[in-house]
Amino acid sequence: GIVVGATFPKIIQYCSKKAGRKLSIFSPGVGTQGGNASEVISSGTNYLIVGRTILNAKKPDDVAKELQLDSLGK
Repeated sequence: GIVVGATFPKIIQYCSKKAGRKLSIFSPGVGTQGGNASEVISSGTNYLIVGRTILNAKKPDDVAKELQLDSLGK
């Protein structure tokens, strides 16, 4: 797989075009570091990696659900 930071959607797009379906793209940095879940998914990442945004939340379940809905464009 390929790891590309969620704050670099243009690089994610480039890697997605080059790799096609041969490699999965993993993107850390959603939330606290500035990456936007829906933008990263639409750029071509396959997996969001979210840590502090959920771990440091007062209601981690709610934040995780919100990120999930955001990544689905809802």
